[in-house]
Amino acid sequence: MGIKVKLKPNSIEVIDNGGFESLAIKAYIHSFLKNIKAEDVKEWMHKEVDRIIRRARIEEEKEEIKKIEKDTKFISEVKPKKINIQVKVYDYSNYDPQLCRNGGKYVFWTTYVLKNGKWERYYETSAEFEFCPYSGKFTSCVNCPQYDRETRTCHETPVLVDSDKVEEEIKEALKNKDMEVGIIINDREFLLQKEV
Repeated sequence: MGIKVKLKPNSIEVIDNGGFESLAIKAYIHSFLKNIKAEDVKEWMHKEVDRIIRRARIEEEKEEIKKIEKDTKFISEVKPKKINIQVKVYDYSNYDPQLCRNGGKYVFWTTYVLKNGKWERYYETSAEFEFCPYSGKFTSCVNCPQYDRETRTCHETPVLVDSDKVEEEIKEALKNKDMEVGIIINDREFLLQKEV
């Protein structure tokens, strides 16, 4: 129930479906509508439709922005997994598996740990005896001037080497039949293929 407006090429027709109780209101609307042109109403309707479409698009964009912000917040809260990279250069030139613990035929290796763009160098062995990871020698920490006997801690720091030095060590090791190179990424070791 109510009023309908029918647009004609050069006029506007008001159709009353009985929704108005007062003839005065109907007469006022009729006279108001007769004073405007159909083209004006069409133009107004087009503007109104455009406004509604724009508003709908803005709402869609707001929702999309909210979704992006939510996703971005989630991504920014996710901490990237730390990747630990090490290079191990093994020397088996004096190695015997039967004597590798305390029989004098040990495997030795140098470990390079990547930290802040530099490689920390450590020495290790298969021997059961005390061995200094900083000097690569069989020695007791008690005899080292960097060792604090009261706190039982070592104050020695590893030697830092650049990537060129590590690359050179890898190349030389791969040429030697008694040596191997392992790349460790997050505790998984991959042995490099030797040069043929």
